[in-house]
Amino acid sequence: MDFGICRMCNQKKNLCQSHVIPDSIFRSIFKKASGKAIELSINPTTSIKYSQKSFKTPMLCKSCENKLDKNYERYSLSVLRGYEGTTQKNIDGILFDKINTAKISDFILSIIWRAAISKLKEHEPVKLNEAIKENIRISLLTNNKISKHRYKVTMFKLRDSIDNESNVISWRNYLMLPFYRTYRYRNKVEYTYAMIFLGFYFEVFFPPLSTIDTNIDFLRKNSIRRYFCNYIDLQEIPEAQQVIMTNLIKIKEGLNRVSC
Repeated sequence: MDFGICRMCNQKKNLCQSHVIPDSIFRSIFKKASGKAIELSINPTTSIKYSQKSFKTPMLCKSCENKLDKNYERYSLSVLRGYEGTTQKNIDGILFDKINTAKISDFILSIIWRAAISKLKEHEPVKLNEAIKENIRISLLTNNKISKHRYKVTMFKLRDSIDNESNVISWRNYLMLPFYRTYRYRNKVEYTYAMIFLGFYFEVFFPPLSTIDTNIDFLRKNSIRRYFCNYIDLQEIPEAQQVIMTNLIKIKEGLNRVSC
């Protein structure tokens, strides 16, 4: 273990190899792919290759790791995997009921916070000002709800696709690390951070959009116990579509180290 200052409790302790997106998600992907995943880069000159990276770095002490797991990760991942609450599917999406939407929202914010304090180059796109980072840190440390008036989180379920041979393509094992997006709102350019894992697309709005003049369904918008998660096609996420298209070109150009 490395010895240093824990970024959550600010105490000098032995530091764990901390993950931004929970390690259990990477382990699940590796398990289903014979111990390795396929890494797709947006860089047009980087070959498609196998990878066992889970993007870990010394950040948090064991106590704080356990606190995040107990207070946020374990519960939220159980909901996303269908083990907590109830679900009802229809043509437009999935209704989650009897769940704690505030806890899931804070779990997603904890991932963005960890990405913002990480020193790994893969997380460089995530930059939060010190006031935002400190607000999230204290809330996570004290297990207090992060104010929904400061940040808002939305969640979509990726719709399974059909390829040219009519095979169903599940996006459950497709993962995108947190990335940066911009949008126009009330004649201003604002920003969000988004990510994909477990077949879901998450987006965090900084600053939050008004719930009055937008139709976006935010976690904690209307109910703390239920949430209707709309379906979204991967083609509706330009950044994800760009990754796929870039790597299809690489295959044609021979930049592929993965056996088909």
